[in-house]
Amino acid sequence: MKKSLALDAKRERAAAKIKEVAPHIDALISMLDETRVDLILIALSGETLPGGEE
Repeated sequence: MKKSLALDAKRERAAAKIKEVAPHIDALISMLDETRVDLILIALSGETLPGGEE
C-alpha cells in the first residue's frame, strides 16, 4: 500500500507540472531532441518506433 501512495503522489505532482507548463508547450517541445520527442509520443499514445536501419 505504501508504494501505491508514493506512486499516486508522483502522479499528482506530474499532472500539476504538466498543467503548469501547458501554456508554453510549443516552446518546450521545440527545445527537445528527436529522441526525447519520440519518448514523449510513446508515453502519451503508446506509439512504437520502427526497428531497423534508416
